[in-house]
Amino acid sequence: MWDSHLNANPTNAWLAWGEFASDPRLYTKDSIEGFDAWIGAGQLLSAPALHQGRLTRDLYFPKTSSKDESLYFDLNSPHGTYRAGTTAQISTPIEHAGLYAREGAVIPIGKDYQTVTQVVGPSRTTIDGVDVLLESEGGVVGIDDWRGLKIFPGPEGVYRGQWIEDDGISADPDKTVIEVEYTGKKNEEEIEVNLRFIEHKFKPAWGKQVTVILPVTDSRRVKGGIQVMWQDRAAWLVNVK
Repeated sequence: MWDSHLNANPTNAWLAWGEFASDPRLYTKDSIEGFDAWIGAGQLLSAPALHQGRLTRDLYFPKTSSKDESLYFDLNSPHGTYRAGTTAQISTPIEHAGLYAREGAVIPIGKDYQTVTQVVGPSRTTIDGVDVLLESEGGVVGIDDWRGLKIFPGPEGVYRGQWIEDDGISADPDKTVIEVEYTGKKNEEEIEVNLRFIEHKFKPAWGKQVTVILPVTDSRRVKGGIQVMWQDRAAWLVNVK
């Protein structure tokens, strides 16, 4: 949303947006009239099945050039990977749509329930009419004091991205910008992850430690990170510099 605000990039982009504009497959009738889209161009590929009883479907994975061999990581079980420029039959059960992270994606996540960044003051009503209550007012919320970061390295490569933190309420908020760089090297058992503040006006409740999460099928470690458990699998605590 911040990127959309600053740079007028759509939050949900059509598949040929930006660096994918040269992919001829994205200009076919099926692609143009379909419902597949980017959630953040080049980050998450959303592939719903919107017809009754359709439990599988074919999905094309966009490419940036004829030489693009980037991976797409299935965020649902069985967590397979697919190459850019290929088509595969995917599962689309009633429980979820298809959702795929592209190699190099930077996906910050929070707790799996509602959180707030302040603990005092009146309740707020958002512009869409949703009341947001503090815990002291009976709201079922917690403090936004944990940040996870899902990254998606290929076998080898250097990847960069960033995300922005703010209070989620103010019209003109202070913000913090975190830059991410991660590197995977062929035949090495560790991923090097560097996080640094490039702007630090908003003080996030999670402080300076981020839980870095690799894809389910990636058995590598994060260099210098402290191993912790996240959803019954290994993750790594990394300090933001």
